Amino acid sequence: MTTSADWILEQLNGAFVIRLDPDVSSQEHSRADVDAITYIKQRMKLCPVSRNLPDSVVKRIDLSLAE
Repeated sequence: MTTSADWILEQLNGAFVIRLDPDVSSQEHSRADVDAITYIKQRMKLCPVSRNLPDSVVKRIDLSLAE
């Protein structure tokens, strides 16, 4: 995150990694499918920070699944 001297957001880069709990069943792991990841990405785009940043702010939010 980069801000101006006045603490106004100028750039936001985020890398969000989901790590599955190795102690849960394979059935639980299977719930983290493409549809579930897509849903999470869509929800993240609706967060107040993402929605309220001006177009001049460079935004990149990546979400990946690490097993």
